[in-house]
This record gives sequence, C-alpha cells and structure tokens, in this order.
Amino acid sequence: MIWLGDYFESTASQRRGALVLLLLIAIVGISYLLNSRKPAQLKLIFHEQNVAIQSNNIMVDSITIEPDQLFKFNPNILNKEKWIKLGFSEKQAQIILNYRSSIGGFKTQKDLSKCYVVDSIKFQKLLPYILLPKIKYDNNTCTALFLLKSDTPVYYLNQKFDNLFYLRSESSYKYYIGKELSKSILDSIYESLDSVEFADASIEFLDCFKLKKINNQQSKLAVSTNELDLNLTSATELTSIRGIGAVLSLRIIEYRNSLGGFVSLNQLDEVFGLNSETLETIKNKVTINDTIPFRKLNINQLTIDSLKSHPYINWNLANAIVQFRIQHGNYDSFEKIKSIHLVNNEIYLKIAPYLTIR
Repeated sequence: MIWLGDYFESTASQRRGALVLLLLIAIVGISYLLNSRKPAQLKLIFHEQNVAIQSNNIMVDSITIEPDQLFKFNPNILNKEKWIKLGFSEKQAQIILNYRSSIGGFKTQKDLSKCYVVDSIKFQKLLPYILLPKIKYDNNTCTALFLLKSDTPVYYLNQKFDNLFYLRSESSYKYYIGKELSKSILDSIYESLDSVEFADASIEFLDCFKLKKINNQQSKLAVSTNELDLNLTSATELTSIRGIGAVLSLRIIEYRNSLGGFVSLNQLDEVFGLNSETLETIKNKVTINDTIPFRKLNINQLTIDSLKSHPYINWNLANAIVQFRIQHGNYDSFEKIKSIHLVNNEIYLKIAPYLTIR
C-alpha cells in the first residue's frame, strides 16, 4: 500500500535549498519595506546643451544664475553694473554695451542674441525678462544722456549744461544732454557725471522729436552783447565767430567737458587745431563766468581710472593721489596733494580748481 506522505519526502539537500530560498525572500521583503519609507530622490535632468538643472539653481557655462537675480530690464538703457548682475562678466558687459552702440540700439529681443557673448542658453534664460518699449527706430531715433527725473522743473541744470533737453510725461520731467553726440563723447560725459547727483544717469535711445530744448537765457544774453560765455555757449553759437567751423567748435566743447569747465581763456591754447590768429579772435569774443560751478573731482572717492580721465592728470599722478589716500586716510583739504612728490607748484595750480574733498 502506498501512503500519501511518501510523495512529500525530501532529502537533506532539498530542505537546505528551501530554507535558503525562504531567507532570500525575507531579505527582499524587508529591504522593500525599508526603502519604501525613504523620501523620493530629486533626479538630475540633462538637456542637450549639457545644462544641469537641480533644485532652484541653473548652471550656465559654470556661472550660477539664481532666479532672484533676474529682473525685468530694457537692454537699451541697462548700464554695465546691471548687466553684471544678470550673470555676465565685466568684460562681457562692456562688449554688450559696445555692440548696442554699434547697432544703434536693440530693436527686437532677438537682437540681443546676436551679440556673441550672449549664447543661446543665456538668451533663453533672459528672454522672459527683456522689455522693449515700442519705439519707431528710424532716422528720428537718436542717443542722449539721461540725467535725472523730477516731479517739478529743475532749473539749476540750465546753469550746468548747454544744449539741455527735457521730456514731460504727465506731471514728471526727464532731463537729457548730448543729443546726437558720438558714443565716445557720450561715454566720456557719462563717466564724468557726479554719481551721487546723477545716480540714475544712463545713455538712452529715443525719438529725437520728442526732446524739447531748454533755452539758456544766460547764453542768449551773452550773444546779444556780442560776447559768449565760454562755459555756457553751445558749439553752434561758437561757429558765429570768424575762423571757427563745426569741427573746431565741437572740439572746444569736448575739451571743456573733459576739463569740467574753463577757468581761464588761456586754456584755449590747449585745444588742438587752433592757430594763434584764431585764438586771438576767440579770446576777444568770449568771456568766462567764474560763478558757474565746475565739475569737481572728489579725491576722497574717485578711483585711479576716474581721476586719469581728466586732461591734467595722467595715470602716475592719479595712482599717487589714490595711494596717498590709502596710506594716510582721506584728504582733509585738497592742498594736501602738495605732499605728493609728483605735484609741483605748476601742476597744483592747474588741477586745484577741479578738486574737491566732498
């Protein structure tokens, strides 16, 4: 007779195999239970351009741009510092500014991507933040240097700048200078502005016809008396003097701007291209109003590059002024620069009218 239990008999080897199998099943089950309680891991996503996106940081060409760094901006009025805030290096920011000037301003958002330092990745990141006001870019469009905005008219600017323009929008006023001047001249004027007084200054592209010129009453008075104030007259008014054409008149104005203002008629001798006969004619037709405030160089604040932009200060002298300040502290009077070995009496008398300590 055959018993049912005979069919379930097993050898010692089979029993050991069964125990091993049960042990493996138990291990797998326990591992599953433990892993199911762990938080989900954030995966890396790799784009074709080899851009790694993890959490809230976006890596672009080894430069991390945090989302809170980005802001709405008009690329036609953005200065170098703000381009840098958008993730560009100082050199890249300057290249963008040069490119913007060379093309006469960005007409479309896509124009920004044509600048070779703005690659496709950076452009796509910036695209949602680019604001371009609808301006008709044609022969009416020009460049001008924006000075400041105010709720009421600002009259003192009329004493500081010739060829002053303004725009009125509802109850506010915006003031500009340098309409249609070359980029190099505009840049020079911009760099010379007091960064405190004109904190929002920038070079803008706008419709020339919208700018309204402010008539300088003092200049008009000077013309009527057949005598021009050299620190207030415009390049156009200078051409009324015999021997002064458009080129020489603009050269005089440019030199005046680089100086910060004339303090003596003899400084006209320093303007390139003026012969002795023409100089004599000009000096008989112009005067200098010494009550007009000059652009001053703050030797307690300015950098070497800012100081050396003045015609009377070369790099060596600018460096000496800054190093003396670093070693001895702020100047308590600008006469202290006489302590610098490079400053003799002749140099001091030339630069003193253009210096300030506050």
